[in-house]
Amino acid sequence: LIELSVEKNFYIFDDATYRPFNLDDPLPSLVSLNSEKVIHAMSFSKILAPGLRTGFIAIPNGLINDFVAAKSNLSLNNSGITQKIVSEWLEINDYDLTNHLSNAKERLKRNRTILTVHEIDYNGGFFCTLKSNKLINYEFCERLLLNENIGVIPMMLFSENSRYQNQMRICVANIDDEDLDNVLRRIKNFEA
Repeated sequence: LIELSVEKNFYIFDDATYRPFNLDDPLPSLVSLNSEKVIHAMSFSKILAPGLRTGFIAIPNGLINDFVAAKSNLSLNNSGITQKIVSEWLEINDYDLTNHLSNAKERLKRNRTILTVHEIDYNGGFFCTLKSNKLINYEFCERLLLNENIGVIPMMLFSENSRYQNQMRICVANIDDEDLDNVLRRIKNFEA
């Protein structure tokens, strides 16, 4: 891809928001391969807390002036409060994300073990997909929430393709492995 971007003279936008949560050996980032052809974006909303709406972007030198001009005319800045939260957190942690990300990745690795036991494919990130022999629609998810206090999202929310009618999206980011195992067992045994 990098070679093609050089040959055909185009830029690559790399939304690397979930990159820090890859559980296996990381590949080199696209921006590390060619910083003049890659626009690299990350978000603290995934690294620290949802809703911060604070991130950062690495832009090729040749695009910086145009990017700043476009951003200043097209978008609103995010909250100064959330910028301060991120700034303080970075300062307290000496601008090093290693410990924070290591703890999150260890939890996700434990959760991958549980997901494997339940025969659910998972390679990292915050979500996985559970397939069922039941129809997983909004009504099913509502009854699961009301009766079992378990919130999931039907995959049909993301596409009306019928192949998603028996699948649900589950967040595995902030749940410990024992609770995840319990939740998966309860979902599998749930009779709507």
